[in-house]
Amino acid sequence: MPVPQTPEELEQALYELAVNIHELKALETAIDAWNPLSAAAAAVGTGLPFKAYYEAAMEKEGAVISSEDSPDLGGIPDFCRNVYSIDAEQFSGAAEILDVVALDMVDLEGAPGNVLNKIGDWYGDAAESFEEYFSGYRPAQLRQAEMFAAADNACASLKAMASAAKDSAGNLIDGALTLTAEMIKVYWEQQEAMQDTITIGVLSLVAAGLSAGASAGALAIAGALGGGVTGLAGSMYSFQLTEKQLTAKNVSSLLRNLGTRFGEVETALREADDEIYAAIDAVRSEWPMRKVAIPVPPGADEINTESFHHESSL
Repeated sequence: MPVPQTPEELEQALYELAVNIHELKALETAIDAWNPLSAAAAAVGTGLPFKAYYEAAMEKEGAVISSEDSPDLGGIPDFCRNVYSIDAEQFSGAAEILDVVALDMVDLEGAPGNVLNKIGDWYGDAAESFEEYFSGYRPAQLRQAEMFAAADNACASLKAMASAAKDSAGNLIDGALTLTAEMIKVYWEQQEAMQDTITIGVLSLVAAGLSAGASAGALAIAGALGGGVTGLAGSMYSFQLTEKQLTAKNVSSLLRNLGTRFGEVETALREADDEIYAAIDAVRSEWPMRKVAIPVPPGADEINTESFHHESSL
C-alpha cells in the first residue's frame, strides 16, 4: 500500500506489518527446523515438506488480530498513532489569531500618547500625571507585539513539526512493509536463511534548529515594529527529511533497525519541542509582567487637580 495518509490507513499499514512480522518469524522457525536431512527426505517422499514445518510454526505463533498482538513492534504503533493524532491545522488557526492580536497591538502604537497633542497643551500636575501614564503604553505594546510574533512563529514551527513527523512515520512504516514483503519472498524462494542483507531507502526526520525563515505574520509584525523584534520573532524552527537506509537480514535485525529509525524521529521531536520552548521562554524572561503590562493610571489622591489648566488660560 502507499504511504499512509490518514489514521485509518495507518492502522491498516500497522496491521499488515504485524502480519508480515508474524509470517517472517514462522518462516525463520521453519527454516531452522527444516535441516538438510529433512530436505533430502522430503525430496524423495520420505519426509515432511517445508510447508508442513511452516504451518506448524504458524500455528505455534498464533493468529494476528491487530497490531497490538505483535509485541515485537514494541512502542512503534502507539508512537505512530500519537504522531497521526496531531492536528497540524490547529497551529495555523492559532497563528491567525495571534497575527490579528499582535498587529492590533502595533496599530495602537503611540495612539494613547498622542491624546494630549490632539486636545491641545495642558499644564499642571494632573496633565503631567496623565502624560506619564500614557507614556507607558508604547513600550508595553511593542513588547506584547514582539511576544505575539514569537508565539506566532512557534505555531508555524509546530505545524511544520507535526507534518514532517507524520511524513517520516508513514514513510518508515511503508518502507518496513516493502522490506518485510521482500524478505518473505526470498524465504519462500530459497527456503533457507538469507545470505544477503536487504536494504531500502526511507525518510528519517532531523531537527535542523532555528533558522531565518519567519512565518508571514511574524514578518509583518517585525516590519511594522521597524525591525525591533528579537531573533525568535524573526525565525522559525526548521526540519529535514533525510534519506536513510532500512536494512534487514532477519526479523531481529529488521526490528532493531526500524527501532533505530523511529528513535531518530522521536529524538528530533523532543529536541525541537525543547528548543522552541526555551526560545520563547528566553523572550518572555526579558520582560517581567511589570514591564509588559499597561501601567495603572494615577489615583485621584496622587495628583493636584487644582493646578490642571490649558494654555489658553495663560
